[in-house]
Amino acid sequence: MPNSQADASVRINGQVTDLYANVGDMVHKGQKLAKVQSFLVGDPPPSVEVMAPLNGVIDARNVKLGQSVQPNTALFSISNRDPIMILAILYEEDIGKVKIGQSAQINVLSYPGRTFTGKVSTDFLYRRKKLSCCSSHIEDLSKLSTSKNLR
Repeated sequence: MPNSQADASVRINGQVTDLYANVGDMVHKGQKLAKVQSFLVGDPPPSVEVMAPLNGVIDARNVKLGQSVQPNTALFSISNRDPIMILAILYEEDIGKVKIGQSAQINVLSYPGRTFTGKVSTDFLYRRKKLSCCSSHIEDLSKLSTSKNLR
């Protein structure tokens, strides 16, 4: 989804003195992720709080406590997974059974026994290996990305 991923970085040379978040954590825009102490002289040396640029899940933490960082170093990668978009492939005989706005239920291997609901939002036709298939995007999966639904 557009505008759903971002990196949290700093604009100074410094050293990571505190880490407040880790991979898999749900974060909110403006939430503190880390603290970086500047290499500039001062008593105490100036420090900067690294904040989450958007709501989402931390996909990568690229720094360790005590690590030196430079301007524009991506400390964290965050993705907003709300809504989730799923691509469904249908056989030709099933194309007429799917309509835009129709509700859908999705089961995924990573959450056995859980069923997520959503709706068909768009569709388009394409050909694959001489089979006519229809692809549908399914959105709004019951806020699949929220921590309470995933745990």
